[in-house]
Amino acid sequence: MVSNESAGEGRRLTVGTGLETPPDPGDSVAVDGVSLTVSAVDCNRFAVALIPETVDRTTLGDRRAGDRVNLETDVLAKYAPRVRTAN
Repeated sequence: MVSNESAGEGRRLTVGTGLETPPDPGDSVAVDGVSLTVSAVDCNRFAVALIPETVDRTTLGDRRAGDRVNLETDVLAKYAPRVRTAN
């Protein structure tokens, strides 16, 4: 985890990707098992927004810069529409 900052009533997490295929804004990414939507991508990192409900019901709001997190993406969902269009 790169940063965990206050953003209005919620939080904004920035995570170093370490992924073979980096996400795009709007993609779904699971961070420590919590499915979130990528809000921004910059170089080798991406950001997700945590609404107050997510902060209250998960441990993500307590994460700090330097913490390791588990990342999961749905590569099939990302590329399947492109394959269908190509055929």
